[in-house]
Amino acid sequence: MKTEVREISPEVASMMLKKNYNNRKLTKSNVTFLSKQMTDGKWLFDGQPIRFDKFGRLLDGQHRLNAVVNSGTTQRFLVVSGLDDSTFQVMDTGKNRSGSDALSIMGVSYSNSISAC
Repeated sequence: MKTEVREISPEVASMMLKKNYNNRKLTKSNVTFLSKQMTDGKWLFDGQPIRFDKFGRLLDGQHRLNAVVNSGTTQRFLVVSGLDDSTFQVMDTGKNRSGSDALSIMGVSYSNSISAC
């Protein structure tokens, strides 16, 4: 396995996306949101990796890479390559963070009630 932090340009992102086989359906609204974050300078490097298996297949990161292409910006990402292809089965299977979770993390009181509004 190899890990490296890389500056990913739209051209490099496009090349990486050519290795995107059998991934989940692309959610255009998510790509649009991420693209706007990038063009507005609000995107932050958080260490979440773009992941590839040992055959070079893209396992994780298609939305972020599409956002790089759409935004026309270069962004920094951790890139992990050489993973066993079976690891795809367990990626992104955790619980999504709810609105209430996000508000609670920010210290907002009554986050469950507020997020329901």
